[in-house]
Amino acid sequence: MMKLVIKWNKKRSYVLAICVQSKTFERGMTMTGYVVDFLLVAMLVIGFTAIMGVTLNGIGERLLSHKRRNEFVVRSNRTQEGWNKVGGKKK
Repeated sequence: MMKLVIKWNKKRSYVLAICVQSKTFERGMTMTGYVVDFLLVAMLVIGFTAIMGVTLNGIGERLLSHKRRNEFVVRSNRTQEGWNKVGGKKK
C-alpha cells in the first residue's frame, strides 16, 4: 500500500516535499534495492519503446508503401548508371 506524504512549512506557507511512501520501503528496502528497481524499470521502458518503434515502422512500410517500397534503391541505381567500377580485384 502506498501513501502520499506532503510536508508543509507552516511559518512560510509552502510545500517542503511531496513524496510517495510504500510499506516495502519502510520494511527495510535499501537504497541499492531502490536503484536496481529503478534501473530495471528504465531498461524495460526504453527496450519496449524501441521494439514497438521498429515493429510499427515495419508494419507501416509493408501496409502503406505499396508501389514505393524500393523508391530510394531505384533512385540510387539510376544515379549510379554508367559509373566505372572502382576497387576490388581485377579479373
